[in-house]
Amino acid sequence: MRPASGETVAGGRPDWPAMPPTTGTAATASTTPHTSLTSPHAPPTPPAPRRRVGLVLVSLFALIGLAAGAFFFGRSVGTDENANVPVAAQAADEQVIPAPTEIPPTPVPATPVPPTAVPEPESATPNDSSLPVPPPVVPDDAEEPVAAVAQAVAPAVVLIQNDQGQGSGIIYDASGLILTNAHVVGQATDVSVQLASGIRVPGVVLGADTNTDVAVVQIDTDAEFGVAPLAPESTVEVGQLAVAIGSPFGLEQTVTSGIVSAKGRVVGTVAMIQTDAPINPGNSGGALADRQGRVIGMNTSIRTDGSGGNIGVGFAIPADTMLLVAERIIAGDSLEQGYLGVTGATPLLGQPGVVVQEVLPDTGAAAAGVLPDDLIVGFNGIEIRSMGDLAAAVRLQAPNATVAVDLLRGGTPITVQVTLGILPS
Repeated sequence: MRPASGETVAGGRPDWPAMPPTTGTAATASTTPHTSLTSPHAPPTPPAPRRRVGLVLVSLFALIGLAAGAFFFGRSVGTDENANVPVAAQAADEQVIPAPTEIPPTPVPATPVPPTAVPEPESATPNDSSLPVPPPVVPDDAEEPVAAVAQAVAPAVVLIQNDQGQGSGIIYDASGLILTNAHVVGQATDVSVQLASGIRVPGVVLGADTNTDVAVVQIDTDAEFGVAPLAPESTVEVGQLAVAIGSPFGLEQTVTSGIVSAKGRVVGTVAMIQTDAPINPGNSGGALADRQGRVIGMNTSIRTDGSGGNIGVGFAIPADTMLLVAERIIAGDSLEQGYLGVTGATPLLGQPGVVVQEVLPDTGAAAAGVLPDDLIVGFNGIEIRSMGDLAAAVRLQAPNATVAVDLLRGGTPITVQVTLGILPS
């Protein structure tokens, strides 16, 4: 979609900018569609019968060669995904995922709040967090469930604009607190917030964490607005209805629907909810809601095929994660990330988990007795299936948090308590 003649998007910039800064390590990749070429010439004359046996043999050998090549190619990809990498690494085959926002890339500090020292170890927050399960807002027997969800959630979804561009936000607290993406607010300290009613009010950016791409904005409570109930990821099931509400291309209060395609997709440093509900530039920071009218995530990014359009692969930060980070921002806590202190790999064969290859000295893992060849299968109450899972789980925790790490050592289950360090910069 391009602006009509004489129209421009916010800030006078194109409607599909480059990707905003992320902490991921993947390289830019795009997919070029294949073009079918048809020769204008007549088809060749079929080979003579006595040549057919030779052609069949040649074709057979070619197929065997292709199969062998495919096998070794698959093996090489698997090996790359499991190379020796620090805990913060992501899978080698991850493509760059442009965030769906109309804001151009701008360097953003990790947080405007200076880090504060934590003198004593703290108990870590499980990835499921203590977010209670809110009651359904929409009845299960609603005749038009998508319409009912939109009516329930839309009053809490806002359009956020500043000099750099625009995005969406979710009002989640009656005190006027709004969740949005860090790349939506950029470096701004003040933004304009358009409520569902169309009224515009000023908003103050309380803080932003670019590592998790979460920011918090606050507005005055004089105006009327809705408040969205947040549901923990434990309530989310793959295949369930998912309704996205936001402001793609500045078209506020736009509703699309689909399903939850997957859970725990590690994008950058965050385990996200994948959805095929159409998400486009400007949807960033908007709500992803379930059939009961509860917000299960915040729409954050999409994967593209290089054409700049939606291909049905979008990602939302789970409500648990965004609320955990928002509470740290509001409290003025440090937004530095936790550090376990191991290198490892996802096993090519056998039980899912992370095989510890090296335990770094003077780290929490070393102090807790983690050993090389241990298989990490759980972290603070969640299942660990891959190196990406472990990286996302560790980096969601704050330094000095004490976490439970579940291991298999020679087939014997062991649980150790690890006090995390600070992720090296």
